[in-house]
Amino acid sequence: MRKKIVILVLTVFNIFSLALFAHDEQTAQTKMWSILICTLEERTESFNKIYNKLQYQIAANNLGDQIEILFFRDNREHSIGFKRNALLKQSQGRYVCFVDDDDDVHGRYIPMIYEKLLQNPDCVSLLGIMTTNGKHPEIFKHSLAYNDKYCTENGVHLRPPNHLNPIRRDIALQFSFPENNFGEDRSWTLLLAQSGLLKTEAVLDVPYYFYLYDGKYNGQSALHEKPRVSIITSVYKGDEFIEGFLIDIVRQTIFEECELIIINANSPGNEEPIIKQYCEQYPNIIYERLAADPGLYAVWNYAIRKARADLITNSNLDDRRNPESLEMHARALEEDPAVDLVYSDVYVTHTPNETFENNTHLWLIQPDEFSANIMFKCLPGPLPMWRASLHNHYGFFDEQFISAGDFDYWNRVAAAGVIFKKVPGISGLFYQNPHGLSTDQDALKVERRNYENNLIVARYRHLWAW
Repeated sequence: MRKKIVILVLTVFNIFSLALFAHDEQTAQTKMWSILICTLEERTESFNKIYNKLQYQIAANNLGDQIEILFFRDNREHSIGFKRNALLKQSQGRYVCFVDDDDDVHGRYIPMIYEKLLQNPDCVSLLGIMTTNGKHPEIFKHSLAYNDKYCTENGVHLRPPNHLNPIRRDIALQFSFPENNFGEDRSWTLLLAQSGLLKTEAVLDVPYYFYLYDGKYNGQSALHEKPRVSIITSVYKGDEFIEGFLIDIVRQTIFEECELIIINANSPGNEEPIIKQYCEQYPNIIYERLAADPGLYAVWNYAIRKARADLITNSNLDDRRNPESLEMHARALEEDPAVDLVYSDVYVTHTPNETFENNTHLWLIQPDEFSANIMFKCLPGPLPMWRASLHNHYGFFDEQFISAGDFDYWNRVAAAGVIFKKVPGISGLFYQNPHGLSTDQDALKVERRNYENNLIVARYRHLWAW
């Protein structure tokens, strides 16, 4: 098996010798640093750009005898995990790191990091910037300071050291990347973090790595593919419901085609450990904790701005879905471009954490077929799905509302002529939560709801012909 791999890798590496491939983990470390690049035939142009930039910096700093660049190019015959493992084994540097072939690095990437490596740390911290189609810059940090984190806080993505960080080769080699095409980096990172082998770190507080996402190379990672549906969820005081919610949502028939955007509105609860467990298992879950609670509809707007899918749905922590809910709503919108929002019948229960299949529902909400002049009934209900393009044309949810922002928004777009459609079937189970925003009988909350409803009546009574 080893001989077969050696011959195969030689056909896609143009820079190695047979003698080099005769070595394995015991390869003599003749250089300070190995930079490793997994690439594809179809990415020749972007590969050449980053490769030439790195080579120029190496030559300009007279480090040719200290730094090597190794790359593994094929035409998708091998998984990314396979290629990463092969490159690690064949590297000769005391330190190793990966650079993605379609990303960019700082103009002084080589000398800045090399200077830190001379301090003999176990790893070098990473500060980077991610952009989508050249816009929306987001900061990410990979450091030992975040060894127990894999999340986003206050808009900054926090990770333990991973394959992009320069790391001691002897430590990196103790773990193998899963031989698949997505999630392999996350799995390797978590194994490394949990091992506790990285003890010391040289800190670089200058952004030196630039993740350039443009969606061009789909199929490399589930995170890089445009999702079919974006599910937005606000978390606040949800300890009682969070685990049941996650168990329920990941069993959706098309969950792997979706992204789940969970925004923690600075909840005083302890939902985060459970959420992080699911984030580790499902790379299509995006989690972020805000520094303060801006209100439900501000959280929804924040999540919508992050959403990448053409279709959006909200999922509340205390509700549960028909396992086919997302699929039947997405299909209805995809098959009828004239419709911008769909909804269905919904069961109602007074018992928390029941499932769609096993529940004690008291009744069935059966909203009417759509007509704008009966939108005083808020036809979409608790589990609609709508086109993201609505927000380009009609703005976002009004953040002054505490509990009726969706009621207001659906009437706003209906008044503008947007078409809704009722889809046959039952979309889920609505929990009549005694402490919910729209159901709590506290006198002040009832007063606030009445104020909001009166405001909506004043805005849209002309639509309803009242």
